[in-house]
Amino acid sequence: MIFEAEEVITLLTSVLKTSSASRTSLSSRHQFALGATVLYKGDKMVLNLDRSRIPTECIERIEAILKELEKRHFDAARFSLHLSVFT
Repeated sequence: MIFEAEEVITLLTSVLKTSSASRTSLSSRHQFALGATVLYKGDKMVLNLDRSRIPTECIERIEAILKELEKRHFDAARFSLHLSVFT
């Protein structure tokens, strides 16, 4: 069986579109503890925490991780801006 180049491109493109569409529509939920669940959907992760059920120190640790991420992002953006002044 011989395929034309256009047929091969069309088939491969349709496979890519199908696989990426199915990947983003898949979701799953995981409950780590009462009041702590995560929803995974495609490349996203939604964390749901009930402060009345989760110990304060756990919430504080999660917030510390997020603040560190924020600081790294801010520092990287500031460094990039600083470099653009010199170019």
